[in-house]
Amino acid sequence: MSDDEKRELWSHMNSIYPDYDSYQTRTDRNIPVFLCEPHN
Repeated sequence: MSDDEKRELWSHMNSIYPDYDSYQTRTDRNIPVFLCEPHN
C-alpha cells in the first residue's frame, strides 16, 4: 500500500473512530493499514 493510499484510508478510519490519531501520536511505530477482501 502506498503512503497516499494509507493517508486516504486513515482519514476514513478516523471519521469512524477518531481515536486512531490519538493512538498514532502515542507511539513511534508506523501503524499498518491493510485492506481485507473476500476470497472467491
